[in-house]
Amino acid sequence: RNIVFASAAVLLLALSAGLYLRPSQLPPSVLRNSMASQTTPRIVIVGGGLAGCMAVMTAHEARQASGAQLDIVLVDKNKIGGNSAKASSGMNALTPPSGDTPQLFMDDTLKSGGGRSKQELVQTLVENSEAAIASLAALGIDLTKVSKLGGHSVPRSHSSPGGGNVGWQIMSKLGKSVRDLSELKQQPIKIRENTALVDIVMADGKVSGVRLSPAGKPEQAETLPCQAVILATGGYSASKELLKIHNPTAATLPTTNGPWATGDALDIAERAGARLIDLAEVQIHPTGFVDPNDPDSDVKFLAPEKLRGLGAILLNSSGKRFVDEMTTRDRVSDAIMGQAGRSAWLLIPQAAASEFGMEAIDFYCRRNLMVHVEDVSLLAALLNTDQQGLIEEIELYNEVVLGHEKDPFGKTSFPPDIFFGGSMYAAEVTPVVHYTMGGIEIDSTGRALAAAPGAGALGGLYAAGEASGGVHGVNRLGGNSLLECAVFGSITGKAAVTYAVNLMSN
Repeated sequence: RNIVFASAAVLLLALSAGLYLRPSQLPPSVLRNSMASQTTPRIVIVGGGLAGCMAVMTAHEARQASGAQLDIVLVDKNKIGGNSAKASSGMNALTPPSGDTPQLFMDDTLKSGGGRSKQELVQTLVENSEAAIASLAALGIDLTKVSKLGGHSVPRSHSSPGGGNVGWQIMSKLGKSVRDLSELKQQPIKIRENTALVDIVMADGKVSGVRLSPAGKPEQAETLPCQAVILATGGYSASKELLKIHNPTAATLPTTNGPWATGDALDIAERAGARLIDLAEVQIHPTGFVDPNDPDSDVKFLAPEKLRGLGAILLNSSGKRFVDEMTTRDRVSDAIMGQAGRSAWLLIPQAAASEFGMEAIDFYCRRNLMVHVEDVSLLAALLNTDQQGLIEEIELYNEVVLGHEKDPFGKTSFPPDIFFGGSMYAAEVTPVVHYTMGGIEIDSTGRALAAAPGAGALGGLYAAGEASGGVHGVNRLGGNSLLECAVFGSITGKAAVTYAVNLMSN
């Protein structure tokens, strides 16, 4: 017994002095003994976006269902919300009234992923998609409007009937629900914002704690014992350093991501023994708004794909279409990159703008990201191109919509009664770094897989959302990011509670 206490004391003195040793440098017995005083199991969820918040909600539900005593801690280096709050087009879900089937949804996702998606993860995504929408609806989040995005065979992207930013609508209510759990009289959720994950402490291939510090102050890190960690920390689309390493082309482009998307957890997970995959696969979204007042800005507002799903088209500087606007994001991006100035004009007819939501359209106009034009002559002046040629291009497209002509770019998806002429909105757009498909390799329960061959999963380490890899392959299907966060956040929250309780019981 004296040896046990002495071992724990040595570790705690080293930690308090900042002399932290990597897990591989510490004897497993020392790490086990340092946690001996912990009587209540604990899970730590890192990241306050959709994946992390869904993990909190399902972890709380699992804790209640089991009747177990368990601490749940949510950590975010910034504030609850993350990039999830910026999502704009919709959240996919299996939608049978649209003619959708599980196999069709899987096929669309696998095709977009270029054969690199892990099929068992895609199957899990699809099979749990309807339940994910239902769980958000139970929180009062209305996602009953359904539209079709690029690369989809049928409409299955869900958003609010009132229009506007779907991510903000989800995170506003979900974030409040999470904060409400922190006010519980019994076993409240602990929320630690402006707190960074510095490291994960491992013992015998299992999580035994985390090192946390005030954001930006790793030298002040302290150890928090825990049995499970869920990494829901997002990707690295705002890290020029990581992009230069893994995808140098992407590093030259602006991003839609907030400054927190730096991929810190990837290095931490790798040190803990996790396998990283597909880090070179970075999604270039075709349409980021070009701000005429700051055209070279490294951060841009996203021009939602939903606009094209509702009928918007793309024109080059000569006023000509050059791509099927409803193909996958990678193909549209490549097509725009081939145009003069690596930019294009997004043209939105009034009917599509109204369907999207005039509150959001007016916001873009106030920010000078979008211009309202009353007729083709004003559009020609804006594009500085020939008016007659522009009229002919628009008339040809209207004939294609009516079915009188075959689209030269192979487009087959046309919203009904969306034609061009009269009042329109126009915006200059350019490709932007939007999402990173790679990350921590997981299995269908969200467990982080070990880098060591044949080692299986690491005990107590999970990943969900953009921090994970394997779902999207080389190109994510629009609308699958929010779905991935909701599905795997929910799965890992429940799984982590079960693991932690069983581990402490044994």
